[in-house]
Amino acid sequence: MRYCDKVGYRRTYEVLDENGDGTGVWKEEITVRTYKGDVVKNSSRNSNGESINDNSLLSNSISIIGNPFALTNFTSIIWIEHLGVKWKVSSVDVTNYPRMVFSLGGVWNEAET
Repeated sequence: MRYCDKVGYRRTYEVLDENGDGTGVWKEEITVRTYKGDVVKNSSRNSNGESINDNSLLSNSISIIGNPFALTNFTSIIWIEHLGVKWKVSSVDVTNYPRMVFSLGGVWNEAET
C-alpha cells in the first residue's frame, strides 16, 4: 500500500530578549513536511487502559523516502499522519537511508505539544 502524508517535527527553542540574550522561557514549534513511501505493516489493536474507552493503537510500520532534512532531524519526529489521524512515532529506523521506517503507536494528542 502506498503512503503520502505528513510528518510532524518538534523544535524547542529559547525566547530571546531585545539584546539577543536568553530569557529562560522555552517554546515549541511544530514543522510539518509531506513524504511519500509505503505502508510496510498494517495492523491495529485495542488496549484496555484505566479509562472508560479502550485506547486505539497502531502496530503499523511506514517506510518513507527521506531527504537530508528528515535524516538530520529524525530524532525530532513526534507524529506521522496516516488514514486521516496523527499517530505517535514510537521509533524511527534510518539504517537503510534514504529509506526511513517509522513504527507507530497510539493516537497523537495535540495537547502534548
